[in-house]
Amino acid sequence: MKYYGTDDSDPDALYSYVIRKLDTLNLAYLLLSEPRPFMFFGKDLENAPEYEMSLVNPAKFRALYKGTMIGAGGFSPKAAESALESGFYDCVAFGRWFISNPDLPHRLMNDLPLNRYNRKTFYTHEEEGYTDYPVYDQVIDKSELINQGKIGKNLASL
Repeated sequence: MKYYGTDDSDPDALYSYVIRKLDTLNLAYLLLSEPRPFMFFGKDLENAPEYEMSLVNPAKFRALYKGTMIGAGGFSPKAAESALESGFYDCVAFGRWFISNPDLPHRLMNDLPLNRYNRKTFYTHEEEGYTDYPVYDQVIDKSELINQGKIGKNLASL
């Protein structure tokens, strides 16, 4: 399986070995970035496995690493909650959802709809897309928001 242009004949054994070694170092945390399905299945996400059935094996890695483990990489609020409840991760990191929702913890705790993000403004040298998203109470047109329950495996459609 190729990932970012690299491959290994037995990635599971490789990552298991590395995680066992990292466990001996008393690190503050281990961050596992889960690959997004479209990296392997292109735009045909309808035939991709459910995102919760990850291509990373957090259950196996959880058994190998005793410290704090953080998951990242395209989690929806629902998938993040499931990952935490399962005990796979101690924390889940959000990138795109935090960029577009400066009050993300408040929205998650209160099941409030989220601002849609605009990928075209990510990683630019402009302030648009980083400092111009409103907090929930300042959203003028609530019809532009997305209900958390509608965020699923097909994040590319947002």
